[in-house]
Amino acid sequence: ALWIEAEALRLTNVRASQMRRLGTPGPEGSTGKLHWADLNQRVYEFAVDLVRRTRPKTSDSPDWLKPLVAWGAGPRAVQYLVLGASGTYR
Repeated sequence: ALWIEAEALRLTNVRASQMRRLGTPGPEGSTGKLHWADLNQRVYEFAVDLVRRTRPKTSDSPDWLKPLVAWGAGPRAVQYLVLGASGTYR
């Protein structure tokens, strides 16, 4: 769902850019910024949730993972997930 929303926002930004070039800017630019901010927040929350589930001592982690992993992903994993995704959702 996040990817679909990001793609719709990207296409909205393409349209807003075309309209600006024609000299008729519309509300797409302003609303696009608000939607990107919201989407970015949800992507960060998803990354944090994903990393949290890799930690076997939390209730969020799946049962199949607990015997296989001793510690789980660290704080940098969230940063790397977001950085890695930034080229795909923007």
